[in-house]
Amino acid sequence: MSFEEKFSQQMEKAGKELEQLRDELRLKAHLLKMESKDEWESMEKKYQYFVDNKLPELKESSREASHEMKEKIQELSEEVKKGYKKLIDSIKH
Repeated sequence: MSFEEKFSQQMEKAGKELEQLRDELRLKAHLLKMESKDEWESMEKKYQYFVDNKLPELKESSREASHEMKEKIQELSEEVKKGYKKLIDSIKH
């Protein structure tokens, strides 16, 4: 499997994980504390940016995308994932 194919699969998986975490948070959004609402809005913007811009861009040009660009997209995906998990943890406590 080529690097591009493997990376594309990883990004697809990351997108699905983000969607699952987002859906879980949406169900619990009414329980968020006031200070968590700002964090939620920030994470929503990052999620939308990732899903609307970076993920489709990568899918269209994965063969042409540089390794550095792919790393930055992975970092953004991880940042959004960590933010969602942080919010989930804050709701559980």
